[in-house]
Amino acid sequence: MLHDGPDQFDGPRWIATAYRGSTLFRKGAVFVATCLCAATVHAVTVTDPAGDFIASFAGAHSGDLDVLSAFANFDGVTFEIGATVNGLVGTLPSALYVFGFNRGAGTSNFAAIGHPGVVFDAVITMTGTGVTGGRDLLSNTALVLPPGAAHISGASFFIDIPASLLPSAGFAPASYGVNLWPRDNAVAAGNAQISDFAPDNSDLAVSQIAAVPEPETYLLLAPGLFWLGALMRKRKDPRDRCGGGSSRHSTQGRIQC
Repeated sequence: MLHDGPDQFDGPRWIATAYRGSTLFRKGAVFVATCLCAATVHAVTVTDPAGDFIASFAGAHSGDLDVLSAFANFDGVTFEIGATVNGLVGTLPSALYVFGFNRGAGTSNFAAIGHPGVVFDAVITMTGTGVTGGRDLLSNTALVLPPGAAHISGASFFIDIPASLLPSAGFAPASYGVNLWPRDNAVAAGNAQISDFAPDNSDLAVSQIAAVPEPETYLLLAPGLFWLGALMRKRKDPRDRCGGGSSRHSTQGRIQC
């Protein structure tokens, strides 16, 4: 649609018009869409009711042990897991956050406290001060995360885990299951330390996401955007509607080729 006066950009309508009339536009759109695909993220978050401490929990009912939401993403190289809790992370010095991973050989360890659907074969841990650790339960070896793997901001935190630390035990990494359960280490060792589960009685499926684009991606994107902009300006020339040939106006004001 053409407008007199200052340029106006009606995105959907312009794209549809240009798409019908320009092979160059179609090629440019495909190029830009390909570049933008690298920035597309599809993540899934599980939410958990506030104050739903499990009945067997014997520790302090502190907000930072009450999970409100949790997520687990995988970009092909790194797992990113995290959560938001009902209080500032680190409020309770004895808090420990445990993420269980089911890589394909997970077993249930919490049937006795009513959560048989939580299965795992490896764990990643983080204290309220961001100290991380973990264990591969199949090989019974410690998992050492890189320095700075944990990030805390108020009531939220996330941990970056190289995929090499969690090799498959039957599942593809993008199909791993994850669950989070905080513990109060001030309580004697055992399931009475566990305050909550997220999800409550199952594992959260890892979300496959695209890797964050490198700066080079944006450099590739710039010429495509410039190209599409030039095509948009060109579409304002009535001759373009006549395939670049001459045009004239009818008595009704319509453009005729």
